[in-house]
Amino acid sequence: MEPNDLTNIIKDASPGEWIALSMDSTRILGRGKTAEDAKNSALSAGAGQVVLFHVPFPNIGIAAPVS
Repeated sequence: MEPNDLTNIIKDASPGEWIALSMDSTRILGRGKTAEDAKNSALSAGAGQVVLFHVPFPNIGIAAPVS
């Protein structure tokens, strides 16, 4: 599976926001403060399945150390 660069897709999303992406990760279909809010926003707009993504805060990665 090839990595997908979401930079242009999420450029207008707010840090810390959850977004619901189309299954091909090319469009934002919903958004919210929680993953559930983003999913419900997308479903209310008529979307089927979605991919949920948490927009990272600046200078904070999306991976966490494990000890």
